[in-house]
Amino acid sequence: MSIFLELKKIHRTGLLLGILAGGLLAAAVPILNIAARPETFLSMQGSPLAILISQNWSMLGMLNLFYLIIGASILYHIEYADGAMEKMKALPLSQGGIFAAKTLLLWAMGGVVLMLELLAIGFCAWHWFSATHLLLSLLAELGFQLVMLLPACILMMLISSLCRNLWVTLGIGVILLFAVITTNTIDSLAVQLFPFALSLSSFTQANTESWLYLAAAGGESILFGLAETILIPARRRFA
Repeated sequence: MSIFLELKKIHRTGLLLGILAGGLLAAAVPILNIAARPETFLSMQGSPLAILISQNWSMLGMLNLFYLIIGASILYHIEYADGAMEKMKALPLSQGGIFAAKTLLLWAMGGVVLMLELLAIGFCAWHWFSATHLLLSLLAELGFQLVMLLPACILMMLISSLCRNLWVTLGIGVILLFAVITTNTIDSLAVQLFPFALSLSSFTQANTESWLYLAAAGGESILFGLAETILIPARRRFA
């Protein structure tokens, strides 16, 4: 199943425009934050990127997860609406291929949002801190955040593929998001490595523990991917 075909399916849902608008809204957060109190930011110790990310990424990470939940809810709802899933079962289509294409599309949309956010943070570092040579640091943060986003992306698509009702998927995602928000202050490695909590971490703050976060994200992504392959026969039978 091609990603281009999935793009055609969501053409009339407004999801792409919604994600782009959400990304621009998220990108405005660090700019407005530092513009409202520049003296506070400039008085902090550390590199410009470290300061900006530490002061903004909790909010940006939660927005990223919220957009992910909405996107996942819509991507499989269009298959269950009007009995489309039953019709697809009569076609020579790979359910695993459909899941992979939808997941990659959702991950790519998340990547666009991440790029807009990091471009905004880079602009803030250049404009208010007169920082230069930011490209490599921003690319490293982008790569790290893409990996951190993948487990939550696969998990939400897994939930969405099992729920015929869009609101059930949305509700489960919001519950998981609030669970992360309420436990975010707990200093526990298990809590920090929860799939949704990974999106709230950053490369500049992880320091020497970045490899642990990357390993956890990779392992969780593989685990959720294997879970989908196991659940495909069940969905084919009961969807």
